Amino acid sequence: MATTKGRKQGKAKDSSSKVLLQVINTLLSSDNAERRVIERERLQHELNEYDDKLNRQVEAHQDHLKSSIQTFTGISTRIEASLQKVKVLRENLLACKSLLHCKREELKKYWMDGLEYNEVLNLLDRIDQVKNVPEQIEKYKKKNITCMQQSFLCLQFLY
Repeated sequence: MATTKGRKQGKAKDSSSKVLLQVINTLLSSDNAERRVIERERLQHELNEYDDKLNRQVEAHQDHLKSSIQTFTGISTRIEASLQKVKVLRENLLACKSLLHCKREELKKYWMDGLEYNEVLNLLDRIDQVKNVPEQIEKYKKKNITCMQQSFLCLQFLY
């Protein structure tokens, strides 16, 4: 069906071109002003006929045309809204990417701080154990364990 319309439009273009060439030739070949006036009136009459045909076609298909325009307007509005949403999403994603990059540096710093704090806690635990050595020595003396063993353990904690 689309090929039939294409052929009709092609034929209409050919016939309109032929008519236009015919009019031009008539006007060029005619030296008579009366002949030109007659050709002008004929063209005006044809133009009025085509104008009437066009108006009847528009009236006959007005509802369909109006519906098509409304549908197109609705689709166009939705596409525009979607494009706006995509733009906002893209901007938000770029902002998140930037924030995540900044957060990565902060997280790396916090991780390093955490490692340092863990080491400090381990050292504090060792210091507490060394502080308790005199009490432990006294306790082990009573149980006949040599003080050397406890001192040796203390040295191992320090290193």
